[in-house]
Amino acid sequence: APAPAPAPAPAPAARSSSSSASASADAAKAGPTAKAGPTAKAGPSKAAGFLPAQAMLTCYYSANNAFLDGYSLLDRDRIDRIRHIPCIAVQGGQDHICPPDTALDLHDVWPEMVLRIPLKSGHSMYDSAISTELVFATDCIRDAALRAQQEAAAGPGSSVY
Repeated sequence: APAPAPAPAPAPAARSSSSSASASADAAKAGPTAKAGPTAKAGPSKAAGFLPAQAMLTCYYSANNAFLDGYSLLDRDRIDRIRHIPCIAVQGGQDHICPPDTALDLHDVWPEMVLRIPLKSGHSMYDSAISTELVFATDCIRDAALRAQQEAAAGPGSSVY
C-alpha cells in the first residue's frame, strides 16, 4: 500500500489588525533600520527579524510626513531650490500606486526635469521597460557629469568636442 500523504502544515497564527498596526507604527517611529519581532535576537535566524528595506522605508516616511515637513514638493519656491539639479524621472504609465498624474504635476512645476513614461509599465522598477529607462537615465546623468568634468578641466573658452 502507498504511504499516507503528509499532513498539511498548520496555518500561521492570525494577528489582530490593531497589534499589527501598532507594530507598524512603532517600527515607523524607530526609523528605517529598526528590527521587528522576537527573531531580532542574535543567532542563526537574525536576518529573519529585519523588515524588508522597502517596506520599512515606506512605513517610516508615511508615518513621518515623508521628508517634507509640511511643505509640498509642488511648491514652486521649493522646486527653485533643486531646479538646477539634472533630473530624469521614470514613471510607469499604468502605475496605480503612484499615478502618472503625479509625475505630470511635478513636471508642470519643474519643466527642466526630463520625464520618461513607459506607457504599458506599472509601479515596479523590475518591469523591463522601466529598468531600461532607469539604466538609460543613469547613463545620461553619468555622461553629463563626465562632460562637465572635462569642460572644467579644459578651462574657460575651450571646447572638449
